[in-house]
Amino acid sequence: MDTMWGHSKPADYLKFRSFIFGTAPKEGNPMFPNGVTYEGVGDEKPTYFRGESGANDSMIPLGDNLLEITAKLPKNELTTVLRDFRRYRPTTQREYIASVEERAGLARVKGFAFQDPKSLSLYILNVDQIREFRDRHWRFTKEYIIRRSSYSLATGGSPILKYLPQNLRTVVNVLDEACSALPSTPQLHTQGLDEELIQKVEACRQRSTIQKRVLEREMEVWQIVDEQRQTETAARAGLGVGVTLGVKGKVDAVYTPGEMDMGEAKRLQRGSVGSDRGG
Repeated sequence: MDTMWGHSKPADYLKFRSFIFGTAPKEGNPMFPNGVTYEGVGDEKPTYFRGESGANDSMIPLGDNLLEITAKLPKNELTTVLRDFRRYRPTTQREYIASVEERAGLARVKGFAFQDPKSLSLYILNVDQIREFRDRHWRFTKEYIIRRSSYSLATGGSPILKYLPQNLRTVVNVLDEACSALPSTPQLHTQGLDEELIQKVEACRQRSTIQKRVLEREMEVWQIVDEQRQTETAARAGLGVGVTLGVKGKVDAVYTPGEMDMGEAKRLQRGSVGSDRGG
């Protein structure tokens, strides 16, 4: 994932981000207030779809279910959104991921791992892989989107400043719980655990502690930023301040911020690939 920083410039991402939003206004795309109707398909009623989302992936949700991380998600609207994304996977993948969640619960995978220092150590290393992925995803989101856009919803329609941090916080809490249950380093040595395994687990302990502290402080700051953005957006809407849209200097219409370009108050111009650069 680190190679992405060198191959995809954060400043360029917003030039095509609008095109991967869905067709459901409540899930983030006001360009389709009535959804989309496909001629000749079914009864031709409007359809509403979420946009592209990393939650459509199967590997991380599979790991969440196997390690019983999913069971620790809070029962709130954000978790409902996470489960709603499952509808967008192929049927076979959806059924397999659901079966893993059910069987992991029946087998008590997490409880079994906690019974032995070695199995708990291996469980910790696996959970840490999930934490690392979600942490990298969160860092991408901050740099590519949040710092450069005032629009509050992700392409999949989830509240961007709450959804990803909740998922990362849940993993960190599970990791912290497991690390707390693990015996101290000297005890692990006396119990005959491999030195390399002990060192890896200790590194996980440190990352878990740091990640939890940093995330809590970080979310306090982003909460303030989010409130300021909402206030500014409400003020602009109240004053009737709009964004001029046009091509090559010609004014076509005026729209309020966020109505057409996902919150980016900028002049849109069509480039060679439909970007907002002049062409």
